[in-house]
Amino acid sequence: ELAPVPSIDADVRIGVAQDRAFGFYDVDDLDALRAAGATLVRFDTLADTHALLGMLRKELDYNWPEVERELRRAFELNPQSPLVHLRHAISNLLPHGRMDEAVAELEAVVQTDPLSLFARWWLGTMAMLARRHDRVLAESRQIMELDSNHFMGHWLAGMGLDGLGATAESLAELERAHVLSGGIPFTLGFLTYALGRAGQQASARVYLESARLAATTRYVPPSTFAFGYIGLGEWDAAFEWLDKAYEVRDPLIMPIKSFSFLDPVRDDPRYRALLRRMNLSSYDHS
Repeated sequence: ELAPVPSIDADVRIGVAQDRAFGFYDVDDLDALRAAGATLVRFDTLADTHALLGMLRKELDYNWPEVERELRRAFELNPQSPLVHLRHAISNLLPHGRMDEAVAELEAVVQTDPLSLFARWWLGTMAMLARRHDRVLAESRQIMELDSNHFMGHWLAGMGLDGLGATAESLAELERAHVLSGGIPFTLGFLTYALGRAGQQASARVYLESARLAATTRYVPPSTFAFGYIGLGEWDAAFEWLDKAYEVRDPLIMPIKSFSFLDPVRDDPRYRALLRRMNLSSYDHS
């Protein structure tokens, strides 16, 4: 017979980071969690949770005042948390095009864990969006020194080289990243974009077709198709897919204000409409 579940206040949450025995937790067995070393703490003491809530408000409803409120609370609770700084950069700075500030945040995060591929990849990505291409390449080299077979380093190298106009070298790195990633939609979209931009339209269309085939059996984000059509210069199709990306809350359209490949359409009514739908056209982010 199962023991009754202890009653707790509704505003109590489990501090799973303190759970020393399990790789997962079961909220229906609080006694076992306590015995294993898990800590039950009040919701408002968890800075990382508020940072996560801010990220979710970004992802789910583009509610920027709520994103800002949650991140502000996270900083009040733990201003030193690398995770809070990371989520602040991703959720509170990146969508508004505040890329130099985002780079500074990620530099601080990397200082706390210089061996983190994930943190360095985000630093390189922020630098890419800030159009600091030499910094992108520097971070790509750091990642490849840590793990030469991880796709993130090669993807950053490809994007940095693309920004510098080194087309052939960029394509080689993006193709390598795509292979190393196992052919994920993320690398596929950027590779297709780069091929189209380089004038290799036939190859770009082959990859777009492979994305369509993949979408018959698994989820392929709309951004994969949007980026491919942007590379091909087919803006009607690109905007159709960007609209679909908005509808499904595809996170890869979040840097809409900073992607360099959207520069040609900043004055397009369809781009302006997308900004309004994402609540990014008039929000005063302070």
